[in-house]
Amino acid sequence: MAGKNTGAGAWIEDRALRLLIGGLLALPYGWRVPLCGWVMSRVIAPLAGYDRRVRDNLARILPDLPEAEVRRLMRKVPDNVGRTVIEIYSGQEFVARTASNPLHGAGVEPLAEAHVQGRPVVLVTGHFGNYDASRAALIARGYPVGALYRPMNNAYFNEHYVRAMESIGKPLFPRGKRGLAAML
Repeated sequence: MAGKNTGAGAWIEDRALRLLIGGLLALPYGWRVPLCGWVMSRVIAPLAGYDRRVRDNLARILPDLPEAEVRRLMRKVPDNVGRTVIEIYSGQEFVARTASNPLHGAGVEPLAEAHVQGRPVVLVTGHFGNYDASRAALIARGYPVGALYRPMNNAYFNEHYVRAMESIGKPLFPRGKRGLAAML
């Protein structure tokens, strides 16, 4: 089982998250995404210490950031995480929504050319919004796209998280020497 933590606390945390995710997946997509963001930013983040982590990281990189902006980001960062997680668990519903997003930028044309020619390409993305959106959008357009991912620390959660990412597309490769070697 991938992941590091397999203790009783990890099992309980996983079961609570499975319950939350399952309940949210019963809702229409347009409701579940903002609701999961709200739950993550208003309930889970404060309890799990994410507020402190966001505040500490901002202090390192933007020490002069006004307090009001720090507080705003303490809500927005976990809101984005919650939205991202439930979008990934939404699988093909998420892929279908990304299909309508336009692809733009200097790399779109060379990427399309490489695709037509069957040449491999390494794409590097940042965590702006949902980190899996570009992969889902390309898959929806017929591009074969794999992904390198960071396994979750909670081994129980990681098990179904990987399955959720696989529902968007395969192959997936865990971060590390083995995963990178397999991807290459």
